[in-house]
Amino acid sequence: MKKTITIILVSVMAVSALVGCSREAAEPTEAPVEYVTKYVTNTDKLDIREQPSNDASIICSIDKNAPVSFVEDSQNGYSKVVYNGVTGYALASYLTKQEPEPADEAVAAINTVQSNDSVHSKPAPPPANNGGTSSIISNRSDSEIEDYITSYVRPLYNEVNSNLNSYSASVSNGVKYWHDGKGYIKKEFPSSVNNYGYTREYYYDTDSGRIAFAFIYSGTTEYRLYFRTNQLVRFIAPNGDVMNNPKSAEALTMGEYVISEAY
Repeated sequence: MKKTITIILVSVMAVSALVGCSREAAEPTEAPVEYVTKYVTNTDKLDIREQPSNDASIICSIDKNAPVSFVEDSQNGYSKVVYNGVTGYALASYLTKQEPEPADEAVAAINTVQSNDSVHSKPAPPPANNGGTSSIISNRSDSEIEDYITSYVRPLYNEVNSNLNSYSASVSNGVKYWHDGKGYIKKEFPSSVNNYGYTREYYYDTDSGRIAFAFIYSGTTEYRLYFRTNQLVRFIAPNGDVMNNPKSAEALTMGEYVISEAY
């Protein structure tokens, strides 16, 4: 009898040990958590950080329109998200529930609108005037441009928009200004101002007072222009084409317009 009890106890202990090695299999099955899907918007790259802070380490960067699983709102304008199994924090202002349009539909929406059985072009920038002037042409290396944009312009853009409410704001002649105490950090021109047809957001380096980035858009049509010392170092067209040291008439003419309006 004693031998029988001993065998039973050993068997129970063995089963317990096996259960401990596969804890998930032993626990009751729970319904999977369903998160809201959001998409990266209004930026080419969105950093996922370890903590909800601009100073936290970057885990990875994800492209525009990429889907993430939204977990919850967090601190400092950040949201907790999951991307490809990685949990981190992203600026909430660059996440939207609106699913991006398929590429072919987006192109159609950008280029035309139907009205009274006639096709009309969307508002467009002023026509090129001989390809612009040489004063804004840049001849920097691709690596220098990428380093400048990655290490300075994108962090500037993210910091300004995540702290926008902390800056002094004012409106004059329809244009909104934000001031950080040293100088203008951002200006926003509605599409109606100067009859340009596009909304323009300009971001500035307040130490030098120079423009660093221009975000120009109307509906789904978006242009991105990166400047260094008032030279156009990168131009991103609505179709996603990226040009470093652009010399096309479209890019230079738009760049000239930005420089003339920004100051």
